[in-house]
Amino acid sequence: MGGDWQQLAEPITARRAELRLSQIDVRQAGGPSTSTQKTLERSEATTYRPSTLVDLELVLRWQPGSVAAVLAGGDPIPAGADPDAPRTVVEHVAQLRDEIARFRRDFERQRRAVPRVAGRRRRPRT
Repeated sequence: MGGDWQQLAEPITARRAELRLSQIDVRQAGGPSTSTQKTLERSEATTYRPSTLVDLELVLRWQPGSVAAVLAGGDPIPAGADPDAPRTVVEHVAQLRDEIARFRRDFERQRRAVPRVAGRRRRPRT
């Protein structure tokens, strides 16, 4: 696989930082060894086993072919890329808080719509 390996170093380190993964975390998740990651991030080699790059794409949650796209001058594509999906844990928590607030408002609206039957008990059936 040819291409500009220096272009790949920055997206790898940026994605690891975005996912808050250390090189050890990447390795433990099934990615390349830490020494291979260092080589990739320093652009010290120009050939890698295809399986190494596939493993890296999986752990970095990139779509297959993202490494080749970067080497060809493009950008990696996050797996399951959804423009509405949160990008960070903070964004995800904010989305969840908004959703909980909507549920609470809906619940309160429905609760007020149900007539209250105060002081009435159901009689047991005999």
